[in-house]
Amino acid sequence: MLEVVRAQTGRALALLMAVVGLCAVGVGTAEGAAGLQPFPFDVKPLLAEDQIGRVVPVEEIAKGLDPAAITYYQRTFKTSDAETRRRLIDQGRVVGLPAELSRRFGDRFGGVWYDNERGHWVVAVTRGSSLPTVREALRELTLDESAAAVEEVPLSASARTALAGRLDVELRERLGGRNVTVSAPRDAIEAIVSPKLPDDAVELARSVIEERLAAEAPEVPYDIARLEISGGVNAVACSSQSYFLPFNYIHQCNEFIAGGQDWEHNNPPVAGRELCTAGFLSGPPSYYDPYFMTAGHCNSWAGNGVGYNACKPATPTAVTCGAIGTQVNNYWYTAFNGDGMLLHMTNFGYWGYPLGRWWNWSTSTYTQLQYWWPWNGAAGDNGSAPIGTIVCRNGHSGTSCGEIKNNNMGVIWTEAGNALTYTIWVEGMCSVVGDSGSPVTQAYQATAVGLAVYVPPVGGNGTTCASPPVTVVEPVGRVASVTGVVPYG
Repeated sequence: MLEVVRAQTGRALALLMAVVGLCAVGVGTAEGAAGLQPFPFDVKPLLAEDQIGRVVPVEEIAKGLDPAAITYYQRTFKTSDAETRRRLIDQGRVVGLPAELSRRFGDRFGGVWYDNERGHWVVAVTRGSSLPTVREALRELTLDESAAAVEEVPLSASARTALAGRLDVELRERLGGRNVTVSAPRDAIEAIVSPKLPDDAVELARSVIEERLAAEAPEVPYDIARLEISGGVNAVACSSQSYFLPFNYIHQCNEFIAGGQDWEHNNPPVAGRELCTAGFLSGPPSYYDPYFMTAGHCNSWAGNGVGYNACKPATPTAVTCGAIGTQVNNYWYTAFNGDGMLLHMTNFGYWGYPLGRWWNWSTSTYTQLQYWWPWNGAAGDNGSAPIGTIVCRNGHSGTSCGEIKNNNMGVIWTEAGNALTYTIWVEGMCSVVGDSGSPVTQAYQATAVGLAVYVPPVGGNGTTCASPPVTVVEPVGRVASVTGVVPYG
């Protein structure tokens, strides 16, 4: 993940990644329950059960579209302002859409994605489904024929995902575990083969896939791509003492702590601090106890319980930092195969009261979180924002937007040697040092999607971005599911 780097004697040195076990301190324990504070009048818990299938008013979405998302969409898809806004509004209409359609259609659900070339949702159902019933369900979710097309596919989404899993195991055994990954985006099977492997590896992958599809699902399409996605840059963290030198980011230090703004370790001493970005404010659902979601690899070297700071400008070339709380519930490098942790905020006095907001660097405004994409348990299960959704990241380097190309990636091996699964692959989104943990939202800014955590080799090197750039996002639903919190709005 965007590689953790350390400032020492004027140079950035790579930190060695350490295995971090899942912290036993969680919501509801002695630390989590201390105080049992009531919620401030302008902060509320966003419960998971209130999210899936939630229809967002069109007027609300129209007012909350991120200008950066509008600019990205017009530049990428060459659409008019009116058409761009229509499409982005349609993308924001229903929170938890895949999980809601899966709940309604069961084994008939074949997947859902947004087709940005044609400008509408595509809802797939298995052959033999009652199409009038499907269209009626979509109308109940405010998605009429102009907003969503219905297609029939040979396999359900769950069956196709299981098929991809079996192919993934077989190809890893035959081609090398870290050089190939298989997933099931849209209505297809996709294999990614590392360029490190010889050309005949692609032919072997093709032969294995075709043989299995012929036996189990002959009408399912497949694709094989040659990309280097593993071994990329971890952590996007940098020292507060050095980040003024390569980048002029002093304007992005906090005025008070909020999502999208900087935080850093307060141990080890000054020369070795690492800096990342705070994500979404969260905590227990029944009482107020604030934790910021962020990337777990930002604390890969120290374990849980380490303190952290927030910083603000002191001089044109320096910052002043104050202790905020401790880092807990880190599940980076654990069996969850994800990358998240929490920043427990216990020192309100230094930095002001934490609110359920994040900072948009492109508009210089705070946005109140209203919605998020929950998971059912510790696996994806249609819980992440769909393919085709336009999303934006706000963090240490500012604002960047892109398109979700895969919302349930196969295994990605990081440079640190651990595996990531169920992550979100965003093409067009540039992330560099310091951006780890950045909040990622839909074009409708009040809907949380996840946290920026990783740049694969094909997408950049942590300092400069490829064309197109790529950022891998940790789903907000997994952070909430594993750590036991809900986002606050």
